[in-house]
Amino acid sequence: MRYVLLTLFFLQGCGTQASPPAPEETRKSTTSPAMLQGVEGLVVPAEAVNMRGPSSSVYLGAYTKRGGWNQFESLVSDGALIKEGEIIARFKFEAKGALPQIQQRIKTVAAEREKRLLELEAVLRTLETARAKYDLDAEAARLDTLRKAVVSKREQKLAEINYALAKFESRAIRKRIKAHRVTIQAAEAWFAKRKSYADDLLRRYRKYEANREMRAPFDGVVRHGRHPWHRRKILKSDGLPPGHAILSFARDQRIAVQFFIPEATSGVVKVGDTISVTTPTGDANWTTTVKKIDFFPQELGFIRKNDELPNAREKVYVGFAELPAETAGLIAGNEVRVLYGDRAGEPR
Repeated sequence: MRYVLLTLFFLQGCGTQASPPAPEETRKSTTSPAMLQGVEGLVVPAEAVNMRGPSSSVYLGAYTKRGGWNQFESLVSDGALIKEGEIIARFKFEAKGALPQIQQRIKTVAAEREKRLLELEAVLRTLETARAKYDLDAEAARLDTLRKAVVSKREQKLAEINYALAKFESRAIRKRIKAHRVTIQAAEAWFAKRKSYADDLLRRYRKYEANREMRAPFDGVVRHGRHPWHRRKILKSDGLPPGHAILSFARDQRIAVQFFIPEATSGVVKVGDTISVTTPTGDANWTTTVKKIDFFPQELGFIRKNDELPNAREKVYVGFAELPAETAGLIAGNEVRVLYGDRAGEPR
């Protein structure tokens, strides 16, 4: 019985050694799943600037608004050709109610200034009139002191006293006039400060108002951004936090693919390699060349602006490749799949 078992074991070992080698397809299946199934990609403009939502905080004296989401009032259509300086998007401006208050403040300051300066000018004219009278009284008192040859010593002494008193009153009224002119200057400075503050409020209001308009930095094409939660392009009805990327403004119609390379397979693809870009359904396929790879790993949730993704915590590298001109039906914002490595160039 022992010899039978040894014979069977020997025959089994011989059969294992004589088995044929695995076919080529079986060996390829050991490659990374990312290369077999493709990695996530996003169609983006080939040359564009990202334009982000403005700050929604407003500080206008008594009117203060801290933070809040941006809500569209208008948004040009995706793919629209826009000239430099034209409005691409306009956001709701909740501080419009502050404008009548600021304008009323400016009017009030102007009216109070005019009233106060008229009052001070009236007092100044009264003082100037009194100064002329005191000057005449002083001159008359001086002339009285010249009659000592025809008046008694007592009358001469009284004349000298009256003259000294008249000179004192003349000097005093001049000092009052000088002090009153300083008062007028102080009032002018006070109202100038109030007017400057009111004018500054109006300038800041206009700046906040202008900040609610997104204008084209150059002639180009509008490409709506991706909504961070709904996995679609941004719509006019959406509300988004300040600083979020609203759209890309491209210089022309060229498009490219931005694809996300898992950190574990980052060494498989490099600049100059051929990749295949396909729609998620596999209906169309395009071949292109990698132009750039950002070799700084980031979390996919951060790059896609969506921490709710199942693989949001996955570290990835970002690749970039321009797509050929013949990509009918593919527009910026579309999600695609990208094949690279051994499977690049194969149809899905």
